[in-house]
Amino acid sequence: NEPGGHTIVSGWEKDWKPFRFYMTKNQWGMTDLSVVAPKQVQILKKDIFKKDVWTHIAFTWDAKNDEVVLYVDGKPFAQRKVPGAFSCTSVDAVKFALGDGSSDRFKAKTGDGVYDDVRIYDAALPATEIFRLVMDGNAQALEPAAKFPGLDFAFACATNRLAGAAPLVALAAGEGKKTPRLTLSAMGASGRLGLVLETAAGTETLESADTFNLRVPVPTAFTVEDGALVWTLAGAEQGRIPFAGAAGDFAQALVAPGVRFVPKGKLAKSSFFERRDRIVCAPGEAALWDLSDAQRRTDGVRRGVTLNGYWRVQPVDDFTLAPPTGDWRYVRVPGSFRSPLWRLNELKDGKIAPPADVDNYKGKDRTHYRAAWYQRTFATPENAAGDHIWLNFENLNADTGRVYLNGKQICAFRQDGRKYFTTIPNARRLDVTSLLTADGTPNVL
Repeated sequence: NEPGGHTIVSGWEKDWKPFRFYMTKNQWGMTDLSVVAPKQVQILKKDIFKKDVWTHIAFTWDAKNDEVVLYVDGKPFAQRKVPGAFSCTSVDAVKFALGDGSSDRFKAKTGDGVYDDVRIYDAALPATEIFRLVMDGNAQALEPAAKFPGLDFAFACATNRLAGAAPLVALAAGEGKKTPRLTLSAMGASGRLGLVLETAAGTETLESADTFNLRVPVPTAFTVEDGALVWTLAGAEQGRIPFAGAAGDFAQALVAPGVRFVPKGKLAKSSFFERRDRIVCAPGEAALWDLSDAQRRTDGVRRGVTLNGYWRVQPVDDFTLAPPTGDWRYVRVPGSFRSPLWRLNELKDGKIAPPADVDNYKGKDRTHYRAAWYQRTFATPENAAGDHIWLNFENLNADTGRVYLNGKQICAFRQDGRKYFTTIPNARRLDVTSLLTADGTPNVL
């Protein structure tokens, strides 16, 4: 990712006509992937590569659909379709170069980086096959586990994040059977987890919505519901894969070196599960969250009070099972901690005040952080005995999120990040009647 442009890969036929392709990085950091056959289909993207970090790149072109798809670390990153672009469907011979190729050795130039395991296929691979290639690219030998943990377990690794994609845990059928087989893999620097399900009918894949510190035990569960395998991590559903089998089809487990299973009994006693229902209020926070002057509404049958206003917020680099302690800022809700339209305020002498550096948190720009905890308290409504009480969220706007009330997860969601800025809000109405405190202590949300 150094300044200056260079070609990463290139291929061509007969002096670049009628077919050629190339991937270059220009001096502004933009990566240009182009396939010309004979019209150009071009994808321009920024910040694909990072210094000293391995990146798995794959791209396909499909003459039937006049489409080019770019994959980064096993998942679709960008695609472009130009009708009528690929009229050249027959190619005699293609020259291929890692960088700029030339018959003149003084003009040939290798790309500015390190290459490994370059493959060329005679067909456009489907997304599931490319995902599997990434999983296998840094393959570790999986060894039989001492005990089969079932489909509800927790595991931890010796390191918090792996440099490249690598399988961690596999659940397989009994001896003599190849399928079904579940493989859970680290997705490298992204911190996410990938899942591959192999059955007699084919292969399906999923990627986790959350990122994880793999040194901390990750609660993992698989259930079979309505013809689908449901994947849950730390209590939040990550997705579903079509599956015609049963939970009993899996009978043995395999693990990578350095991976261990953690008994659920020990996991439940961990401190990070307990802190979600605890809060130590700083001076001035009680006044911020007092509902005596909050906006109220009644329609004769229902009555409501808004929880909008200043909430605690703490940006984090990685997914955590509970809020880190200390270093809270305050942001007005509704609002986003990453938006320049909202300040990450401080609480000074019991009053909200802008920080000295309004755009940064812990020395880094707020947009650097991928997630954040929001937290506040509220009092149980008075004279609510016998009533039903709901929490109403008009819009939970994020890729993925979870809601906890007094330590219990009451909501989890995942959305398509390309579609959630729409006119259809992600509204949630949650019945919390049985979860609210009745002894006058504040509820922790």
